[in-house]
Amino acid sequence: MKKIVGIIAAAALAASAFAEVSVGSWNRQDYVPLAYNGTDLVHGGMVNWDMWRGANPGVNQGRIGIGFNANADDVAGLSADLHGNNGQFELGDNAYIWVKPFNFMKISMGKIENNWKRGNLCYGFFDHTIRIGGGRIGEDLTFQKKDANFSVLLTPVEGLEIDYSVSTTSGGTYFYNSVWNQARFGVAYAIDGVGTIKAQIRGKDNATNKDGDKVAWGVANVAFDLTSVENLFLTVGAYAPTTFAALGSDNKQDGDSTVKVALGVNYKLDALTLHAFADTRLLVADVESANPLKDANKFGFAFGAGVDFAITDAYTLIADVRYNDAWYNTVGNDKKAKDCLAFYAGIAHQISNATLDIGFEGSTNSVGCYVDPSKADAFTFAIPLQVTVGF
Repeated sequence: MKKIVGIIAAAALAASAFAEVSVGSWNRQDYVPLAYNGTDLVHGGMVNWDMWRGANPGVNQGRIGIGFNANADDVAGLSADLHGNNGQFELGDNAYIWVKPFNFMKISMGKIENNWKRGNLCYGFFDHTIRIGGGRIGEDLTFQKKDANFSVLLTPVEGLEIDYSVSTTSGGTYFYNSVWNQARFGVAYAIDGVGTIKAQIRGKDNATNKDGDKVAWGVANVAFDLTSVENLFLTVGAYAPTTFAALGSDNKQDGDSTVKVALGVNYKLDALTLHAFADTRLLVADVESANPLKDANKFGFAFGAGVDFAITDAYTLIADVRYNDAWYNTVGNDKKAKDCLAFYAGIAHQISNATLDIGFEGSTNSVGCYVDPSKADAFTFAIPLQVTVGF
């Protein structure tokens, strides 16, 4: 055993002479000592993106995340992470290697969470408490990521980036999947002193129209991030399907069948940081189905606003209010949903490399982390505690 350990140590020492190796960790756990589900007072544990629902505990232990990165002179490397979910370790979002055959080209292969130019606006609910109702809105608000197994990033001139990413783990082995069905083609250009303009098109799984004919379709996505104003970040984006006649294998439309326009903003004023977002969806249907989205020209929306106020370097007050209308909540569901008003008020305590959050959250129409299925119209609330630790 000592010999094996010695060999590993020697290999690590030799590798360090040629490559920079780093290990990091990100960890989160939520516990709700008291909540009301519309009928009873209950409690439970989770991570804030997985919600416990009464008799279905789901993920009731937190996330332990460990990440490994290696970089050899910025021409080759690897990235991998492990996630401990519900007490069991498994491969995380990334396990890939990369190489730069030229200084303007990066090729990556493996399991890749490709966050290239991802259009996020995360605050309030998303970062500090259980993500109920509109609290789940944050990632991919204006520009969507692409999970992939092969990716090529080109940077031919300053400010210009071109990304091609494709998944090989779904859709079969047909060449068509590489050029469309499982592929993403993206381009971005950073305008010095102004911001970044981005565009991409993502191929979708083969679908059929109302007559049963095969339909090749995708989603076009454009966005712009404004960074020219001091202390202001503004992102705006739009999504649109390439056809309004596509049905999935279950003969239903999905959320990508909608035209979507969204914007988000952060603005910092000394100790005060303001946040706001708006997200709209319009279905222009050309099909008939049993899906609740069958009605054409339905319009749904969600919006929210939040504020962070830093009392000291260690304590920050957090407030967030969000509203989703009924049709917005229906998109992607198998039955019609109701609207939802959700709010959170709490305090974040920064302790070295950890954050402790405690607060109060509530929501209308049983869109919460604790739901009694027989009480669809209930007001639910929770008092969550969240700990996040990073190294």
